[in-house]
Order: sequence, then structure tokens, then C-alpha cells
Amino acid sequence: MIFFNLKHFSLLKFLVWIIVPLFFSCNGSNVDSERVFYKQQYKEAVNESTKALGEYFFTSFIPGLSVSVSVDGEIVWSQGVGEASKELKVPATRNTKYRIGTTSGLFTSYIIALLQQEGAINIDSSYYHYVPGFPEKEYDFNLRMLGAHTAGFRQQTLDDLFRIDSIRTFKNYVHYFKNEKLLFKPNDYYEPSVYNTGLLAILAETVSGKSYEKLVHDMLKDTLGLHSLSFDHPSIIVENRSDFYDLDYIARLCNASEVNLRPYAPVAGVLLTADDLNRAACAMIEPGLFTAETLEMLSNQHITNSGNEINHSFGWLVLSDDQGRKLLAKIGEIKGGSSVVVVYPEQKLVITVAANKEVGNAELPANRIAQIFLKYMDAE
Repeated sequence: MIFFNLKHFSLLKFLVWIIVPLFFSCNGSNVDSERVFYKQQYKEAVNESTKALGEYFFTSFIPGLSVSVSVDGEIVWSQGVGEASKELKVPATRNTKYRIGTTSGLFTSYIIALLQQEGAINIDSSYYHYVPGFPEKEYDFNLRMLGAHTAGFRQQTLDDLFRIDSIRTFKNYVHYFKNEKLLFKPNDYYEPSVYNTGLLAILAETVSGKSYEKLVHDMLKDTLGLHSLSFDHPSIIVENRSDFYDLDYIARLCNASEVNLRPYAPVAGVLLTADDLNRAACAMIEPGLFTAETLEMLSNQHITNSGNEINHSFGWLVLSDDQGRKLLAKIGEIKGGSSVVVVYPEQKLVITVAANKEVGNAELPANRIAQIFLKYMDAE
């Protein structure tokens, strides 16, 4: 009699979900389905990345995730792993929409950049010039400081925000904290805060006369082909939306507590597939949506009053890998979801991973996959 435990059964399911589809390519052609797609020329990189993804999947307690890789603006590998809904046994696919958490702020920075590009605003102008009703602080601050998180506002955690029952709308959220004092003189230090992103979104609404959701639709959704993009309204049925998961006090997987992200749409409320998140990030690799000047604003490190460069631009983390290659990154977390975006602008490589569980300090394996693809790209 053959015995096997639950771990072995999970391994068997994983092999069926992630390995077997790679063998259904006919005469070496690309696999193209809701579960997996890849370009034949990147098959070796995909195989090695699949192994790395499997190792991460087994140690992360994540029910489901999707990964997307593009080179020079073209998706070369896309795959869903695990389950979008454990209760219903629905597999995660390339079409699964995830909560991308604070990566949602990417779209706010894009809107501000486009308004700057159109001449509607100047990011080096005072915030009060565009939103005169906002309570004046001890020091003035501009839009660039908000985008780089050096304006002086304190860090806020989304968990703390969810406990404030009086916040029902996005404007409620911004107004709730409007009278707080700055922690430091603007542009002296770096202090990441979702409130900075919220203030930029209010400014965009004020200048344009449109709601934030309308701005996203008009300026980004159709232009970039982000057909899956929607906002996480709990009372609205959203096609292909994943269920959301968490761990309880003894590390058992459970349903994530329900949260209303509607008041925080510009900072943490976007639902998106990994493929569409990748398409959005591809706007950073060469002029197109943005001019070369705007791309420099979005991707160059911000300089503080003391002349120091920080590892943040207008909306992106700006880092270097072990080989000294420049990379841009976004890391987003929220109840029941997480996402990572890694962009190597010079190599025109973009990796996006989204999952249906908050991962905490355990980074999604986007950069590990990036290193594998870079290895094969360098060899070519």
C-alpha cells in the first residue's frame, strides 16, 4: 500500500498546475492558454524561473499568484500558479485580478507626470498653488517632494486607516489628516507615506475637474491597454477577482478580513492582472506615453536639501542590483494581496508578480526571476 501525506499531494498538484502545461507545446511552439504562455526563445529562462517560482510557492503559504515577464515591451512569459479561490477550487490564471496594494500609487504618479507633461501643472510649484484650501503648514512643500516622500508627512499604515470608521470616501481620508503637523522640514529626510500619494490624487482631481477613477480611465486605462484595471469596491461584482487570504494566529490559512478600499483607491485600491501591471510598467522603458524628460523625472533619484540622493524618484524605488544595473521597483501590500514590479530600463526587462495574500517581509520572487532572465539575455 502506498501512503503519501498532504505535502506530497500539494507537490503533485503543483506539478500538474505549473510543470505539465509546458509540455503541451506542439513542435516547440508557444503555449498559449489562460494558465500559461511563453515565447519559445525564452524557454530555458522560463524553465529555470518556473523552478524558482515553485520553490517560493511551497514556502510562502500563498494560495495563488500570477507572474508576467516582458522584454522590450512584449510579454514573453505569463503564468498563473495555485488557486484564485480555495473554497471553489478555481485556479489562478493570467486573467486573475489581484489587490496590488500600495503599488496602486503608480497610477497616481503617472497621472501627475502626464499633467506636468501637458503643462497643466509644475511639480516644483507649491502644493498650495493648486489646492489653496489645504491648511498651511509651518513649511511650504511642492509636488516633487510629495512624489519622492520627502514632504514631511508621517508614515501611515493601512491597517491603522481601516480602523477609522468615519472614513467613507477618498476626500474623507485626505481631510481626516489635513491638520497634522509635518515631522520635519520638507526635503530634509525621506519618510514614505501613503498620504503623500493621496494629496497628489486630490490635486489631480482639483486641477482637472475630474474624479480620480475618471482620470485613470481617460489618461491610462485605454492608452496602455489595461483592460483588467478596476477598483476594489466590495459591493460590486468584479469578474475574475481573486479571493483574499491571510494567516491566523497559529499560521493557518484563512480568509482575509473584509476591508473597504474604496476610500483609498488612489493609494491602495486597484485590482489588476499581473499582465496588465506589466504593461503599465513598460511605459518606463522608453519614450511613448512619456517624453524622455518625463521619464527622467520618474526614474532619477531625488536629491534632498543637503544634496544627498535618496533611493526614490517621483513614484519609484531606484536601486541597483549586484551587477550595478539600475532597476526601478514598486512593492505593494494590502489585506489579502501583494504585488512587486521590477523594471530594468536599460535592458528593457519588466517582471511583475501579484498574489492573493499579504506576504509581509517575504518579498515576492520578482527580482530572482529577473536575475534568471538577465543571465540568459546576457548570454545571447
